Amino acid sequence: MSSDCLLVQFSSCGEIEEGPLRLDEQTGKFKGYSLFVFKTMEAAQAALVEPMKTIDGSILQCKLAMDGERGGNGAADVSLRKIYVVNVPPEMSSDCLLAQFSSYGEIVEGPLGLDEQTGKFKGYSLFVFKTMEAAQAALIESVKTIDGSILQCKLAMDGERGGSGGTEEKRRKIKKRRDQGIS
Repeated sequence: MSSDCLLVQFSSCGEIEEGPLRLDEQTGKFKGYSLFVFKTMEAAQAALVEPMKTIDGSILQCKLAMDGERGGNGAADVSLRKIYVVNVPPEMSSDCLLAQFSSYGEIVEGPLGLDEQTGKFKGYSLFVFKTMEAAQAALIESVKTIDGSILQCKLAMDGERGGSGGTEEKRRKIKKRRDQGIS
């Protein structure tokens, strides 16, 4: 399999900044994996729409790579497992939303995005899946109709509503106040 062949196949998903083959420095032979760095997350997601690809008679499995980890589910990859859902109506049931999204895989946290006072959604929700594959499955169709509402889904990015900026700390404070009997 040539670098050019892989480059042609994956460049159809979007602009590539770096890639593709990894060769052994001593033997000059293909190491058995490739790494592509796409210019945008949308391009990377497009490459994952069909995670199994057949190229030049070889079956390839595609997945997101992470800096410093190999397939772990630690804090470094939470942003690759966290889905941001917009247009969630306040009256939507948490159970209904949870049922819909848990069909893609195990959810470790969510739905988040409920107003503390009213218990209703603030127009968005967040889910953290156990695996990146489950999160990607939820994104294959980014627009979903649930109970007559049209919702849009994407990977949650730091700095967006409910991103990693303080959510865990806020939950700890709320739990501590409840444990102390303070509302």
